[in-house]
Amino acid sequence: MSNSAPAPSSTPTPDAHSPATPPASAASSASAASASPVLNAEERALVAGPAVAIVATLEPDGRPQQSVVWIDLDDDELVFSTTRARRKASNLERDPRASILVMAEGDADRYLEVRGTVTLHDDTDRSVVNALARKYTGGDFGGDGPGAQRVTVRLRPTTVRRKG
Repeated sequence: MSNSAPAPSSTPTPDAHSPATPPASAASSASAASASPVLNAEERALVAGPAVAIVATLEPDGRPQQSVVWIDLDDDELVFSTTRARRKASNLERDPRASILVMAEGDADRYLEVRGTVTLHDDTDRSVVNALARKYTGGDFGGDGPGAQRVTVRLRPTTVRRKG
């Protein structure tokens, strides 16, 4: 293996790995994949429980960025909270495509991968972050730093894959 990789370009070229080119739909190697963007009852129960969730966004150069988040479901959308200053928020404002991996608590063989597009909404009354905190900790969210602008991120599924 050579250590001389080409220097990164300041202007990315569209290809299969570029954020400018949406990925083509492909069959999943997971035990189940649904073409329907609506979660079934078992999938909804997994998201509604105290699951571990990891959101993946795209950096400006196309590299993935991942963060652990508290997750819940509102109608057919997965919902999490962040602040505008966080990298995931700026990535999602620039490119709304995201993937969220939701794992059952204590069972890494039972999980969902939900891909879709997001919308960001101001959470000025902190109702969403407090609801998430109550779900995961039993109490309201402790607070952000001074001047933090809390936002709710809503992912509408386009692809749902599950295992277990």
